[in-house]
Amino acid sequence: MGTTSSSSADDSCIEDYKFLSRLGYGGFGDVFKCVDKRTKKIVALKVSNRPWGLVREASMLKKLMDHKLDQCNIVKFYNSFGTDRCLVFEPLDISLKGHLAETKVVMQLQDIRTVIEQMAEALDALKKIGVIHSDVNTNNIMLMDRVRPFRVKLIDFGMAISTCSAEQSHIDHGYSNRAPEIILRLPFTEAIDMWSLGCVMGKMVVGSILFPGRNNYEMLQYIVDLLGLPPAHVINVGSESRDYFTETDSQHWELIEYWGLRKSDNRRYTFRSLDEVITINKSEADEMKECINLLKAMLQWDARERIIPSEVLAHPLITRSYLNKSSSLNNCYSQIKCVVPRNEVCLVDVGNMRMALWPQFPSRAAPVQTSSGQQQLWQKEFVLQNLFN
Repeated sequence: MGTTSSSSADDSCIEDYKFLSRLGYGGFGDVFKCVDKRTKKIVALKVSNRPWGLVREASMLKKLMDHKLDQCNIVKFYNSFGTDRCLVFEPLDISLKGHLAETKVVMQLQDIRTVIEQMAEALDALKKIGVIHSDVNTNNIMLMDRVRPFRVKLIDFGMAISTCSAEQSHIDHGYSNRAPEIILRLPFTEAIDMWSLGCVMGKMVVGSILFPGRNNYEMLQYIVDLLGLPPAHVINVGSESRDYFTETDSQHWELIEYWGLRKSDNRRYTFRSLDEVITINKSEADEMKECINLLKAMLQWDARERIIPSEVLAHPLITRSYLNKSSSLNNCYSQIKCVVPRNEVCLVDVGNMRMALWPQFPSRAAPVQTSSGQQQLWQKEFVLQNLFN
């Protein structure tokens, strides 16, 4: 079944579908699992309960399908009917939120990588055609099935807008994934989707919502607690920044304390730095370091410094380039073991040894060179364990 034109879509009617079950619901209406009686195929039918229907979403979806974005991890839209009150999609399995609720455990890093890579591809495709999704969250990321590696799709374009109209648009999605520029009323771009994806990634990594604020003020408190204060230039540009921040006598900004606004802490974690997550999860340490590195890049206060989708796809967590460095290190150690006989003591110029091997590891900070001719007595195992400490 392919995307049909609006004229042929109008020939469809609700009687053409056999309803099997209700898949979900929201402020827009309901989503049903149905059989298209004409093609005998399973479809998902989104039915609006609003008089004006789903006109804006239908128009955006047709644009996405014209660009074949269903090939970029975006839900496939078939057609609409009933004056755009009914939208027909490919069937999907379960939302990421539903999957996390079912498993009740922190996602494996390999699964996190899979989801983030596919969502970065989706956001990259949207960026190229000038579209902002505006509501990236765990409800709007769907698993196609439950077979690993997971295949996921981005859904719900009811709040999607064109990049060119971003400054004039008012975004009112859920608090927990809301970017700072939306809270502080700065001009915004598709970078708000990357912040939201970072919040999704945080939930997959930690197992709970990073910023579970119930209003903008609580959101800012949680963000400041975890990421620190925003840069001064971000505060200065926000039209509503002074509702939340005040300038001190020393010309520094601080969050205003509104007594009684936060009577309880909704966070289910105790760390106050993303770096602490690395120490919590000591297994797969190298991969976790890259994971947190990417998460930090997604959650930048300044949207201009936030990582973009194409850069996510080139990040070491996605490319797994850190495995090559680990392999090179192991090969290096193996070569040393061949040079130094077992159970023997040898003289090693530590500084020269480090500098000779260092070009193979450009990502590390350069070690301090020992003074010329300095030699120390090292046993083989001590050299191997401390060569790059």
